[in-house]
Amino acid sequence: MFDSNASGWKRAGFGFSLLSEVLCPISIKDAKLIDKTTKKIFRKIRANQGNAKPHGGKEHNKAIDNFIKDQKQSGNTDIRKNQCQVDAAGNKMGNNRPDVHFNDDNGYHHNVEFDINPNNSAKHKETIESYDPNSINDFIILSKPK
Repeated sequence: MFDSNASGWKRAGFGFSLLSEVLCPISIKDAKLIDKTTKKIFRKIRANQGNAKPHGGKEHNKAIDNFIKDQKQSGNTDIRKNQCQVDAAGNKMGNNRPDVHFNDDNGYHHNVEFDINPNNSAKHKETIESYDPNSINDFIILSKPK
């Protein structure tokens, strides 16, 4: 800044940089790290307790809603219908949406998929387990609608 050989632009740039450190000692890199960390902390998605619009066909949705009713009566918590997959702590585990997921009274997280086609069930199994290998998973094959 005090170099007599430096151009006016270089002096001004150095002065601005020095002033920015005094007024705001956080660098752009630090700010991005803080933003990324904050987003991780607040990635939790609140459970809808099974209160969501119908999902799938009529029989498929009926099976989901009956299952949710049973889970509520069993005292299970954080029940989610067609929400992004989370772990037991509610941290988002990708964009997959199991039909139902919930926590039991032992703190284990369960994912449940209802399918008519066994091939679809196998795909759901692979995806769900890849996102959260610590969860308990059920893959239920429904009868084809008449």
